[in-house]
Amino acid sequence: FLASGLLSTEPSAQTTSPEGKIVFVKQGTEPSNKCDGQPCADLWVMDADGTNQTNLTNTPDTNEGQPAWSPDGTKIAFTGPGELNEDGSGGLGDIYVMDADGTNRTNLTDTPDFLEYRASWAPSGAQLTFVREVPGQIISEQSDIFVMDANGENANNLTQTDANEDDPAWAPDGTKIAFSGVRNSGSEIVTMDPNGQNETILSGDSFEGADRAPDWSPDSTKVVFQKQCQGVCSDAWEIWGVNRDGSQDTNLTPNDLSEEDRPVTQHTGPSWSPDGSEITFTRTRPSVEGGQSDIYAMPAPATLPPPATGESASTTTMEQGEGVMAFAETTLVRPLTTDGLSSEPDWADTSADTTPPEVKST
Repeated sequence: FLASGLLSTEPSAQTTSPEGKIVFVKQGTEPSNKCDGQPCADLWVMDADGTNQTNLTNTPDTNEGQPAWSPDGTKIAFTGPGELNEDGSGGLGDIYVMDADGTNRTNLTDTPDFLEYRASWAPSGAQLTFVREVPGQIISEQSDIFVMDANGENANNLTQTDANEDDPAWAPDGTKIAFSGVRNSGSEIVTMDPNGQNETILSGDSFEGADRAPDWSPDSTKVVFQKQCQGVCSDAWEIWGVNRDGSQDTNLTPNDLSEEDRPVTQHTGPSWSPDGSEITFTRTRPSVEGGQSDIYAMPAPATLPPPATGESASTTTMEQGEGVMAFAETTLVRPLTTDGLSSEPDWADTSADTTPPEVKST
């Protein structure tokens, strides 16, 4: 309590001591027949400064992805391979959960013939949202958002529409779930109550718009997401932010390159730090052979739009360099990985210190 009273009430553009662990996906280096001849991906964890990287799954012939920390930092949900289908064909994806050290892996959605992915925890840790592909009325397979208990029981469809819904993200205050849904002929960021009611569109664009992968600020007042196709469908993915009420949607990683300069660097999968001061994301360079990806952190906006000038400005500026988007030298963007194989970061809340105090004197 004493420490919390000394902290600033607003996130700072400067991050002096980032905390918490970041779980992420790292592709292997040796091809595997079990992964279509490509290297399989494992789940790794690292400190907030990019150090102490540790392989949690270490499965050379299995893909794991889309990790999500539990609110108390003791569990990680992720997408892994499913068991064989009823007809004996290859299994589809399932939702798994494991301890934070990679042990005690459990399949929560062992459902033959269904594909499940993209889990997100309720703030209480008692439930998980996820995506399941089900038979569609208009298209053969459509994605709906489900909720289930943390042990995998009592799965319930929240969306039940004839459109696709994806990328659920539960607000830290527990009152809303943000997701990417096809609305107004485009993919928009939408919020709904935890029971699936009271939808509100936060990021209305147009038929050309594609808004995906929302993530809430720790105080539940803002949402960051990735956006593509602002007028031209070859546009790069960029990180945007919007207030909870849908106002002041702002490009945080603007792309100023002309049409002939594309393809450009892609910025995807934003994740907010537990103190609200930074946002991690994946930076992919298509122009580099193999499409190398690394994880970066940038200052998070205290307000939307961020201040335009002065020391409090927290937006990230870009400049062109060597044919791809390059970060300007003057920004506070920092790389957390440099191997070209890392993506999909999820920043865990710092676990509370539950160690009883020791009385030294009275």
